[in-house]
Amino acid sequence: MYQIVIVDDEKEISSGFAQYFPWNTLGYSVVKSFSGAQEALDYIMCNTVDVVVSDVMMPGMNGVELAQKIHESGMPYKPSIILFTAYEKFEYARQAVRYGCMDYLLKSMEYEELIDAFQKIRKRLDGASAKQKKVSNGEEESDCIILAMRQYVDKDPVTATLAGAAEAAYLSPSYASRYFKQRIGMGFSEYVLEQKMHLAAELLEQPQYRIYEISEQMGYMNPVNFARAFRRYYHVSPHNYRSQKLGRAVTWEECDK
Repeated sequence: MYQIVIVDDEKEISSGFAQYFPWNTLGYSVVKSFSGAQEALDYIMCNTVDVVVSDVMMPGMNGVELAQKIHESGMPYKPSIILFTAYEKFEYARQAVRYGCMDYLLKSMEYEELIDAFQKIRKRLDGASAKQKKVSNGEEESDCIILAMRQYVDKDPVTATLAGAAEAAYLSPSYASRYFKQRIGMGFSEYVLEQKMHLAAELLEQPQYRIYEISEQMGYMNPVNFARAFRRYYHVSPHNYRSQKLGRAVTWEECDK
């Protein structure tokens, strides 16, 4: 059972969420609920807690500030933080990413969605031993989220979806999208397109594939749309790209038969 603390200035929510949500069934045990972030922080600093579920807008210290203090503390074992709020504001989500929050959930979510979200969080916690990983440029991947999402896309960029990548990383799609943009500096759809164009370029260097066949493999039923996307990315048409890579002129007949 993962030890969980709930923080919300509305006592009806903090106590009700603690008592009536099926935590035990999902693998959690609520050890404390607090109506203020400071008293929650005091408890967390002195006790072992696995997960903190906190509201954002609270008097005094808010949920983002609580996440920041935990993130910047010298605690040897820091709990995972989930912001649970009624406010769908990008700035809050951006700060949640900055301070290493595991997820950003909305109070407007349906009951089944919350169940699913905490099941995915449980899977993330189960795999916590793999959080610290090295990427090729020598920088640390903070929790293997990006690694999981990239591996999912790289396996098949043509059919990759945000929902699929989020599931691979045990996150909600909205939070996964924000996290990916914050860490990588490009949107998830941009990354998928980039991988598709790289794959298309590799296929264009193999003359046995016709351009219309590559277009279909990339998910473009209309070769014109494929050519437009390829030119936008590489600044050259698929036909001219193939000619350059093969070191000779390629006839249209070779390309399209």
